[in-house]
Amino acid sequence: MTRRAGVTLVEFVLAVTLTGLLATLASTILRSTTRAMGRAATRERAAAVVEEALAVAGSMAEAAVDVAVLGDTALELASLVTDGLPCDDGTTALLDSAGVMPAPGDRWVVLERVAAANGSDSLVWRSVPAMPIAGRGTACARPDASRLLVRVTSHTRLVPYRGADGGWMLGLRRCIDRCENAQPLVGPIHPPAEGGWQLRAVPCGIDVGVRAVGSIAVRWRLVRRC
Repeated sequence: MTRRAGVTLVEFVLAVTLTGLLATLASTILRSTTRAMGRAATRERAAAVVEEALAVAGSMAEAAVDVAVLGDTALELASLVTDGLPCDDGTTALLDSAGVMPAPGDRWVVLERVAAANGSDSLVWRSVPAMPIAGRGTACARPDASRLLVRVTSHTRLVPYRGADGGWMLGLRRCIDRCENAQPLVGPIHPPAEGGWQLRAVPCGIDVGVRAVGSIAVRWRLVRRC
């Protein structure tokens, strides 16, 4: 008997079928691996956004001279512009000769002595209109005995806002007579209603919560401790 060379039709069909099954299996494994890697990369990006947002909130709150929670999503930060010595003629002598000059929209407060009923004095901060500047780096000719210090602060808000693409970001917004467009800092985050950016005033600080797009849950951190 002689040995037949080549393959039969059945063998050829089996080989093609097996090749197709192996290709389908490899394609399925590749797609699953790609999706898993994509999810992992999304989680990593979300974790980085969360950490950056919390770090920004913490550092800005620590650097501010005053912090206020507005509602449950806006953090108003008061940054020191300059201090001054109140003069008896109603002007103020700015103490920092190298500091930034006050600008329109900055807030002015004075530290005043207030006489109590028992005869002892207490100190309170009072808001005042912008005062004329007597001079920078010079002393008053006659200091105001009832006022000890003039402080000028600039106010910005750390807020979530919707970008042009419809997504949410965390940014800085300056509000004087009206609020300006926010300047982006970090994102994308979830909408505030879904825990993208939340604030809670607590004793000795502020709880800040943030959830970035791709993260599973809100991360909280306490900033500005006593």
